[in-house]
Amino acid sequence: ALEVISAWLKSLGDRLPGGFPLGAVIDAMGIVMRNNLFNWGDLHFLQLLSTAMGTSSACMWATAYFGVHETTTLIPTYQLMMPLFRRFIDDIFGIWTGDDESWEQFKRDTNNFGILNWELEEPSTTINFLDLTITIESNIITTKTY
Repeated sequence: ALEVISAWLKSLGDRLPGGFPLGAVIDAMGIVMRNNLFNWGDLHFLQLLSTAMGTSSACMWATAYFGVHETTTLIPTYQLMMPLFRRFIDDIFGIWTGDDESWEQFKRDTNNFGILNWELEEPSTTINFLDLTITIESNIITTKTY
């Protein structure tokens, strides 16, 4: 994951703000991801794969890591069939207008990156997303608290 995020950050080039401390950010990521120490009871562990979710930077790393896949594969490939695509950490919301075969390929492509396995709901006119129930009825979107 560290290598993927580092390469992605470097590829942003001039899109990063002037004076952005890219080297320091990559070094900090390495320190955090290589030193995931935690204890459970009287046992002590060093996490060797991924990052510990208790680490304050874990959500940021996870968001950036999967963001690489979104920006290089999912959005360019499916943007015409998915006019709306939003993600909050590990929750994705989108509007799908493509056919069933493309939907099956989208699900495969979503899960074809790293070791993360997404559970995707089948397209529907009503969905619970985060704290909302979102419904599309007669081309009108309505929401209510879930």
